[in-house]
This record gives sequence, C-alpha cells and structure tokens, in this order.
Amino acid sequence: AAGLTIGYNIKGYVSLAVDLGWQGSLLGGKTDMSGIGTGSFMLGLHPLRFWRKNLDFDLKLYGGFGVYEIAYYYENQLQSEAEGKSWLGTSIPLGATVFYRIPGSAFVIGVDLRQTLSTYSTWMYNWDDDIKSEPDPALNPSRFSGRLVLGGHF
Repeated sequence: AAGLTIGYNIKGYVSLAVDLGWQGSLLGGKTDMSGIGTGSFMLGLHPLRFWRKNLDFDLKLYGGFGVYEIAYYYENQLQSEAEGKSWLGTSIPLGATVFYRIPGSAFVIGVDLRQTLSTYSTWMYNWDDDIKSEPDPALNPSRFSGRLVLGGHF
C-alpha cells in the first residue's frame, strides 16, 4: 500500500488536503494483479489544538470525498487470456490519525485508521472491448485499513 497526502493546516485547528491512495498488487504477473486506488479531498479537525497549541503529538479526525475510486482484478479462470475487471465509483473516507513530531525536526511519525465507504456506479467487465454495466447497489463495500504515517510539516 502507498499513499500521498498534501495538505494545508489553518492555524493548527483545521486542515484541508488532497489524498491519493493505493493498495494491492502491482509487481506480480498480469494475472495476479488486484487492488484499489482512490483520490480524495479531505477535511480534518485537530481537537487537541483547542486545549494546547504546542504539543509534540496531534490527533486529526477527518472525513472526505473520494472523487474517483477503482477496485480492480484480473481473472483468467474462465478465459483463455486474462482480462481486467473493475468497479468504478466514489468513496467516503472517515478516520483518525495520531502523529508524533520528532523533537527538533519537521518530521512526524504516526498511525492512521480509516473506514472507507464505497459507492460503485460502473462494473467494467472488459476494458479492451468497453463492456460495462451497472453493479448491484447492495454490493457497495466498506473497508477498514490502518497505515503507518511518515511525514513532514513545513
């Protein structure tokens, strides 16, 4: 898994960010590939900053909107050649991040816990021939993930 978040903190209390995330396989053979990728706009609240502004640790509670999400896999069991399939849609990420600022530096380490609610609007059965349909709305998944955070505050 990998992620990149670029954001701006407003006076220590609220943060706005763009979050790009991906998890899954990429380096295996074509038939072993599967994963999820998304791009989101995020809004975070830093409640500890209302108590004390100059702490070495921080808590961010956040929510956002994933403008584009793709969940993909390759299947070759019923076909002579592997073909990619995927669900396309949007998502709502909700979570909490705990940061610890390394003393005397601009770098932080932390843990991010995230629940993502996905809403898929398109089922791509075959990318090459543009064969697609609408997925069953009851199949919209929710997933939980944890991430190690390595970052910098500039």
